[in-house]
Amino acid sequence: MASVVVGVDGSHASKAALEWAARYARMSRDKLVVVRVHEPVGDPSAATLGSALAYSPTLSGAERGQSLTTMARERAHTAQMGAQERVEQQLRRMLRESEVSGIEVETSVIADRRPSRVLEDYSRYADLLVVGSRGMGGVKGMLLGSVSQHVTQHSACPVVVIPSPSRTQRHVRHRR
Repeated sequence: MASVVVGVDGSHASKAALEWAARYARMSRDKLVVVRVHEPVGDPSAATLGSALAYSPTLSGAERGQSLTTMARERAHTAQMGAQERVEQQLRRMLRESEVSGIEVETSVIADRRPSRVLEDYSRYADLLVVGSRGMGGVKGMLLGSVSQHVTQHSACPVVVIPSPSRTQRHVRHRR
């Protein structure tokens, strides 16, 4: 079955991209693959680890270091799981608010610092990649966002870039 991949980040432009991709997938009877890439949560700060040391005065230096390493890993894992759950909830809310009924939908939530690379990888298995563009108005508004710029240059399949609804509305108002 053919697939339409859409990258979303919660912005108005990505919501418009999701709506467009859903309409296209319904019309073409393709599967819709919704990809949400979010920033991974880093390790706890040195300040947090320092305060943890203060609560463990009876540990030897080696034990303290091992204990802090374990604590840091556990806290980072807990923070990452919390972030992952919040992003998954946001994605479910976006899907409920969008018109995705009547089509097969697959979702993927990925923690990565480079959403453009993740979408480039997905493009290898897609028939179409859809992304939103965060137009900023003025001269900057004529340029694509960094993710849309990257995927239009490196995607293995055709790419559709959907402008932000607010940018489109401003343009229509000015033309009247």
